[in-house]
Amino acid sequence: MNSQSHRFGPDNSAALVNLGNEPGKVLPPYDLTKDVIVIFSVAHANARLKEIRSNSIVGFDTEYIQGVVPIPSKLCVVQITTEDFTYVLDMTAIHGCPIELRRILEDSTIIKTNTGISNDGKVIWDAFHINVRNFQELGVMARIVFPISYRLTSSPLSLRQCVADILHFDMSKDERRTDWERGLRDDSNGRNVDKIVKYAALDSQAAYEIYLLMVNCLAITEAQRAVHIPVGWYGYDCHEGKTMRFERDIDEELVEWSVKDCRWFVRGRFSNFWP
Repeated sequence: MNSQSHRFGPDNSAALVNLGNEPGKVLPPYDLTKDVIVIFSVAHANARLKEIRSNSIVGFDTEYIQGVVPIPSKLCVVQITTEDFTYVLDMTAIHGCPIELRRILEDSTIIKTNTGISNDGKVIWDAFHINVRNFQELGVMARIVFPISYRLTSSPLSLRQCVADILHFDMSKDERRTDWERGLRDDSNGRNVDKIVKYAALDSQAAYEIYLLMVNCLAITEAQRAVHIPVGWYGYDCHEGKTMRFERDIDEELVEWSVKDCRWFVRGRFSNFWP
């Protein structure tokens, strides 16, 4: 099992995060806080992504056209947020997978985080046959950090919900884009590149910011020495597009990942794991 671990109790991270919002309160819109670098070529991708070193944390997201079996999904955009920048890669203009992007995806010391991130792993596998290492599912992580607040839901938390509850911003978007196969360039149909890039960049930026808060929440509660929670409950690798646990079984085979491996996850809820 991955050596990373934390200890924590019930929703005792209020010192860092004031979870939830006042009923009827209108939240301000979530906006970009980092410089965005748009990338259209392999050379540019390799030049910028080499700045992301091992042992980093990145918010990660993809935009794609959903395929229908047996046709795989088509990867169109990759978004990566670091401490300083958000990189938005137009994969419709970049042919193949840049070496530095592959390195980041396969480096088990680089944490890649978002909600619903298993979908991104499947799309990456369909596009490049790359097994992404060290995904950490933000929606599950938030539910572990705040087991009482989210005890009434058994559904995975969305990024929009996490942004509203944890960052206290509204992440609703004017429209849901369905034309990602056109990439990030303007066209004759009035698509504005700035709006398209912002739409894409917000997701990975939000994931990065929320993850840092969640890690700090776990560190705060760790000092209280409640119950031990392995990262394997919300972190996993991908294997041929499937989500697999960090550990291997007795036959050295990868075991399919499920949050249900947590013995305190009952009927879709985290409960009763504090002293």
